[in-house]
Amino acid sequence: MDSNLQEQRSGVNTTNPEGTLVNSESASHKTGVGRLDAQWFFTSKNVVRAGVELRWVDSTLTSTLKDSRTLPQWSALPLADYHLGTLSIQPTQTETLVGGYLENEWTEILPRLTSRVGVRAQSNGDWWSQISPRVALSLEVTKATFIKATGGYYYQQFDNPLQKDPDYRNESLQAQKSTQGILGLEQFLPGNLLLKVEGYHNRLSNLAVKSDQPSPDPLFTNEGYGFNWGV
Repeated sequence: MDSNLQEQRSGVNTTNPEGTLVNSESASHKTGVGRLDAQWFFTSKNVVRAGVELRWVDSTLTSTLKDSRTLPQWSALPLADYHLGTLSIQPTQTETLVGGYLENEWTEILPRLTSRVGVRAQSNGDWWSQISPRVALSLEVTKATFIKATGGYYYQQFDNPLQKDPDYRNESLQAQKSTQGILGLEQFLPGNLLLKVEGYHNRLSNLAVKSDQPSPDPLFTNEGYGFNWGV
C-alpha cells in the first residue's frame, strides 16, 4: 500500500479572475490517500500494471474576493483595477474519489517499436464517470535516435474558490476535458547530452467559464472550449 499521492499530468490549465482573494479569514484542508499498485510479467518484454487509489478530501475556506460577477470572462484581473467591491465566500469541498488504472507495456511489439496502452478511470459518485484512455509509442530509429508519440484524454476539476461556494456554484458543473497529442524526436549526443524536440496539440472542452452576459445565472457553465499547440 502506497500512501503517497501521485498527480497525473493534465493538459487542462485554466485561470479565472474570480479566484483573486482579497483576504482569507480561515482555511482548513484535510486529505487522505490510499494506493495499491501491482504488475505482472507475462514475458520478458510484456508487462501489465494495474492499481487503485482512494482519496478523501475535506476543505473549507472563509474569505473575501473581488466581486467580478459583472465583468466578462476575459477581464484582466488582478492586473486591472475596476474599483470593484468585495464578495464574501465560503467554498467547501467534501468528497471521496475512487480511481484505478490498467496499462500494458510491450517492448518490441514490432521490430524496434515499444508500445504502452492503458486506461485510467475515476469516480466521485457517478460510477466511473471519468474514463481516460492513453497511448504511447517509441520507435528506435538508431541506437541513439528515437521517435516518440503520446496521446490521451484527460480530466481536471475546477479549482476556482467562487466555483465551489454554495451560493454561487453550479451544481451541474462537470470536470474540464483535454485531448492531447505529442510527437517528438530524441537524439542522444556525445557527453551524455540529450536533444529533444517535441510538437504538441491540446484541444480543450467543457471548460468552466463565466458568461459574458451581465449577472448570469448560473454564474459558471461548461461552455468554454479552445486549443493550444506549439513546439
